[in-house]
Amino acid sequence: MHVKKVLLMALLSAVLVAPSARADWFVSPLIGVNFGGDTNDESRKPPMGVSLGYMGAGVIGFETTFLYTPQFFNDSDLIGDNNVMSWMGNLIVGAPIGDERQIRPYVSGGVGVLRSRIGGDADDLFDISRNDFGVNAGVGVMGFFTPNVGLRGDVRYFRSLSDDDQGEGVDLDFGSFDFWQATAGIAFRF
Repeated sequence: MHVKKVLLMALLSAVLVAPSARADWFVSPLIGVNFGGDTNDESRKPPMGVSLGYMGAGVIGFETTFLYTPQFFNDSDLIGDNNVMSWMGNLIVGAPIGDERQIRPYVSGGVGVLRSRIGGDADDLFDISRNDFGVNAGVGVMGFFTPNVGLRGDVRYFRSLSDDDQGEGVDLDFGSFDFWQATAGIAFRF
């Protein structure tokens, strides 16, 4: 038991004392706006979510992003409760600029799940939900004003993928569901 405490204290000390040897993991709560494609311009409920990723001293990194948009398609009074959820795994390519990688413009793209839902409550006329594979691609920038805290913003295009040939094998093609999304948030680097 004593050995476990010593090892835990040593690990905690190494993480807190050696910031120059840190890994550049980041977590970023996000809020934004959807536009274009299948979005409804009247409701404008903001997507909200979080991104977790890694960008080291090199130019290649990765992230996973979860975003949820309530009332994506229309006001709930018309078609019932509705939403879109995206969970994507992305490759990031971005060149660090400045000392301690203070600014990093990047391009990003990846695959994941797009889940859309309309209705489902007892009073709703519809009860439709759909899970699709999806892709996204975009550009953005992260800027840090301290070694561990900064801001982030990006614009991405999302598109569903579909397998129209229900026979043997997988024949993925671009689906009909698409939209653009701009997000911004605080970035915490550790």
